[in-house]
Amino acid sequence: MTREQFNEIKERLTKYREIRHLTYENQQAEFLGNAFEKVSEYFKAKDDLEKVKALCDIAVFCFNAFDLKLGAFSNIKRASMIHLIDHFTSYFIEHNNKTVYNNNKDEDFEYLLIVEIEILVKNLGFDFYKCMIETIKEIESKNIGNYCEYENKFYQMSGAYTLDEAYKLAFYRESNEPSLNGKTKPKLHKEDNIIWTFKYKSALGGDIELNFIKWYKADYESCKL
Repeated sequence: MTREQFNEIKERLTKYREIRHLTYENQQAEFLGNAFEKVSEYFKAKDDLEKVKALCDIAVFCFNAFDLKLGAFSNIKRASMIHLIDHFTSYFIEHNNKTVYNNNKDEDFEYLLIVEIEILVKNLGFDFYKCMIETIKEIESKNIGNYCEYENKFYQMSGAYTLDEAYKLAFYRESNEPSLNGKTKPKLHKEDNIIWTFKYKSALGGDIELNFIKWYKADYESCKL
């Protein structure tokens, strides 16, 4: 991964955190739990595409939890998921949550995780940078919503990956919201590059429109070497 590619990934995830009011500190508090959840998904993966997705998600957690600095590691002799798990546990248990791993060269431990993930993705036959961009495009598509200062929480706007999924959401909303009459079927009213708009009949008369975001689905198949 080049410096330009590294900086692009870091900058785009910085913008993602800013919209959701996330910080390195609050993401560090959840890092280990988030990472091991994706480790579990990796081992449950049905194919290499699902493994790549889990690995890229772990990389995103690394970028979001730590102010990574681009480095160079020429002495990595092995990279495996078991090796990565060993690093996670030793880092958080033996090194007492320090942000720098004290190996022989005193190199940045968090960036070492990214290097190892990059090797694992390459060993599966995929371009790590391209896979990361696909991952980021997917999470960026879900970054539409509103942040509530009072609750200190980001409310993500409802969305779906496909029109069929959007229809299912629309039918569910029509059947469960008091403001809708629960009898008329929602109809796709209009759509653009990012939104599907459905029209309903209101229980009080007139029409109501509900919007669903078009979520981007990461295309890892196109990232094969």
